[in-house]
Order: sequence, then C-alpha cells, then structure tokens
Amino acid sequence: MKFGPKENLAWKVAVPPGASSPIVVGDKLILTAFEDGKLLTIAYSRTDGKELWRADAKAKKIEAFHPTEGSPAASTPASDGKKIVTYFGSTGLIAYDLDGKELWRFDLPVAETNNEFGSGTSAIVADGLVLLARDLSKDSAVFAIDLETGSQKWKADRKQKTAYSTPTVWTDGGKKILAVPGMTNLTGYDLQSGKELWVVNKMAAVACTTPVVYKDALLYSGWSPGARTSKCLRSTKS
Repeated sequence: MKFGPKENLAWKVAVPPGASSPIVVGDKLILTAFEDGKLLTIAYSRTDGKELWRADAKAKKIEAFHPTEGSPAASTPASDGKKIVTYFGSTGLIAYDLDGKELWRFDLPVAETNNEFGSGTSAIVADGLVLLARDLSKDSAVFAIDLETGSQKWKADRKQKTAYSTPTVWTDGGKKILAVPGMTNLTGYDLQSGKELWVVNKMAAVACTTPVVYKDALLYSGWSPGARTSKCLRSTKS
C-alpha cells in the first residue's frame, strides 16, 4: 500500500510544537507539547483526529532548553492502559485518567542539565511503578513511584551527570532489573527495591539512547565524540 500526504490519508490535524513521541492508549493518541509558555498533555481521537482534551501542567518555571534541538516537552508519555503519566523537566510527574482528569502529581525541582540543553528522558511504567531516571548536572537520581497513588516507593541517588536516555526493564535469571544508561556507564537496579546490582563502566559519554531487550539479552549502544560504544549483556538463567 502506498501512503503519503495526499494518498491513503485517514486524517490530518495540526498539533502544537513538541519533541516527544505520541503513544496509543485504546482509542486515543496522546502526546505532549509546549505552546504559549504552557506544557500540555493532549489527547486526540484515533478515528478522526479530533482533540478530546488537553491538560496544562501549570509549570511555575520552564527549564532551560536548546532553542532549536531541544524542547521542554521532549518526554514521551507512558501508560498502563488505564492511566496516562507525563513527565516534564519543569514540573515532575503527572498522572491523568483517560478523560484527562489529574489523579496525582509528583513534584520535582526544575531540571538543570549540562549546557542547558534540556531534558530528554521519559518515564516508563512496569509492575505498577512509574520509573524515571533523572540524570542532571546535580542531584541525579532514579525514582520509582506508585502508579496508583503517586507516592514514592524508592529512590536511588546517582553520581552521574546529565544524560538523556530512557531506562528499560530486563529479566535476568528471574529477577527484574531496571537498566539505566548514564554518562560512561550502564547500571542495573532491582526493580522492586532500587538496590544497585551491577555497573558496566567504560561506556560512551553521551547517553541518549534506550537499551533494548532481545530474548535473554540486553543490548545498549551509546555515542561519544570520536567513538561509539556498544554492549550486549546476556541473562544468567536460573
């Protein structure tokens, strides 16, 4: 099938600026945007593109960001099919129901990144937790937030500086691990407790990519000026 701007097009709708990817939740298409100084979460109908609702994050201050390559709406929403969670470096985490009603928010200080590039990481949802890796110019940490209540389950402080990668969950020997890329390393945390389990050092300095899982292997590729670094970790089956 051929498709393009004028061929086999179901619908088309203008959206506000942003750098995040949209997600599909049931009959809705969800994305984040930045317009007129507001950070927005917007839902569109998958059927016809009609805007169903939009929610303002009500940021008191917008984080510094690169004017052409960055955006304060750079993080992709996450969902378990019943709730939608968005992250903005300017505000923190916010959960909505499918009709756009705010359920809870987990406030965080305005993000400060190296060279004021702006945030890039996205939250993920796994096993009833919202997981956020927030590597900044200071006070870097990984957060696990209860999806139902918005309360903090655990927090793991990190020494790493600014990174932009989104973590992933990997099962190794029956144990679920949150794999978090960072500047020059890749770290594994116990998903339920936040305990640091292992670190792979001598990785690339720029962490912009997300690890992927293939069968029992965890694959990660980073980038650094002058060289690239890739790693493949294989599960230790019990």
